[in-house]
Amino acid sequence: MTSNSQTWRSVLFTRFFGEDVRDRQVRVATIIGGLTGLGFAIFNLLSGTRSALGMIELGTVLFLIVPTIFMSRYSHLASYCETMLMLACMVIMSALVVLGGNEGTGLFWINATPFLAFFLKGQRGGWRYSLALMALTFVYLYWFAPLLPFAYQRTPVVTQRFLLSLGFYTLLAATFNYVRNQNVEQIRQARDAADAALLQLKQANQKPEAAYAAKSRFL
Repeated sequence: MTSNSQTWRSVLFTRFFGEDVRDRQVRVATIIGGLTGLGFAIFNLLSGTRSALGMIELGTVLFLIVPTIFMSRYSHLASYCETMLMLACMVIMSALVVLGGNEGTGLFWINATPFLAFFLKGQRGGWRYSLALMALTFVYLYWFAPLLPFAYQRTPVVTQRFLLSLGFYTLLAATFNYVRNQNVEQIRQARDAADAALLQLKQANQKPEAAYAAKSRFL
């Protein structure tokens, strides 16, 4: 009974998330991003003080994340889904930086953006996205924010802490992704070694059978 239940869950999981590892990563990220973004959008809209941020989150979910959920069912659209997810996350994070919503629910997007970059784009791609995002955030906070009347004005101390936290989570995401890749590589090598051993065993079993068949034909 337990074996049948596990098989049923495995089949259901494969049908919903796909067989390819990349497809699963994209689909899991889209579903988590969609549910989280929708929940935060409703929370900010109901709070009254962050209605503009809530509208941006809701629009991002409806026009970027929801289409990505449907597109993620097709393997040949995986790269487009990754790009749309990164764009959605950066749009919401940009709104948080400009409107000053990096407290509370906004911490999720700030902390999740580097993890999403490394999770979807790998080690090199994750560093490119994260460093570009940090550079743009640094330039905005120190050069453009003081010139914009509608921008949320932070104190120098808060600005420094914000950038340091973004750098810390980028390093944490890079380290986590590196360890995950090492584990995946070890599992792949172990699987390849098991497949090679199984192939050798089959070939060894086939040799006596071939000799017996040749002897039978001779007789």
